[in-house]
Amino acid sequence: MKPTIIGLYGESDSGKTHLITKIIQQLSKDNLKIATVKKTNKPISIDTKGKDTYLHGKAGAKLTVFSTSSETTFIVRETKKTPEIINMINCYNNFDLILIEGCNDSNISKIRVGSAQKRNKTILDYNENIEEVIILIKKEIKNNQDLSKNEKANVTIFVNGKKVPLTEFPSDFIASTIKGMVSTLKGVDEIKTVDIKLKF
Repeated sequence: MKPTIIGLYGESDSGKTHLITKIIQQLSKDNLKIATVKKTNKPISIDTKGKDTYLHGKAGAKLTVFSTSSETTFIVRETKKTPEIINMINCYNNFDLILIEGCNDSNISKIRVGSAQKRNKTILDYNENIEEVIILIKKEIKNNQDLSKNEKANVTIFVNGKKVPLTEFPSDFIASTIKGMVSTLKGVDEIKTVDIKLKF
């Protein structure tokens, strides 16, 4: 199932992060799985100069993974457009909602925080009206789930010439994973069908 994507934007110190944390806290009570993206135009890095991961990147690694007993962090050393980021998130797990702080994509529904210049597809202004925000997001999630039910992919797999029966979960998982990976490839626009043939 495709996640609902909501962007948030506003001037610096307008309260975007505060609003996102409120949304996460409230919707997590409903057992919704939420992913977040923080976008900025500033050329900054979360990696720390002199640390091992920094040295790996300086040596030429395009992807560095830092894994501890409490978390795993992936550092991709190149700018990614929002659709590519969303596809990477979809490959990792199935989320109900993706919140994008600093969203400027014209095709993503957005909530404006503060008095920033209004952007395309702004669906609500936030003025301490958290209840209205939560109701709107829940409605967007429900509408998206209803649409997704009607957009089920038809997945057929043959292994060694024999058809493999698939239930709904693996079928949806395979379809969303392949679509997510293929959509990041150069020259791929709208995806209607995908044919893959593997020989080992």
